[in-house]
Amino acid sequence: MKTAIATVPENVIQITPRTKAKSPPPRIAERFKVQSFSNRSGTTSFRVTGIKRDGTRIRQNFTDLLSAQAKQVELNTEYLAQRTDTAV
Repeated sequence: MKTAIATVPENVIQITPRTKAKSPPPRIAERFKVQSFSNRSGTTSFRVTGIKRDGTRIRQNFTDLLSAQAKQVELNTEYLAQRTDTAV
């Protein structure tokens, strides 16, 4: 049995495919954010900021992170529970 050997002409350049690096999945923007900041006294506090569906701006300060995160969850839940008045 004869085996065929493939020969590549001299004018052909072999190209190796490049794979693109996978980009991370897009982040979902948080409606309300918890930010840490330092008071004048040097203690760290936390601020919940955001805008409600009706346009009301929220800025509340908390002394501990858990209280700030609880308020953030409360505001996000309130935002998602409200119905919108968009007509199709």
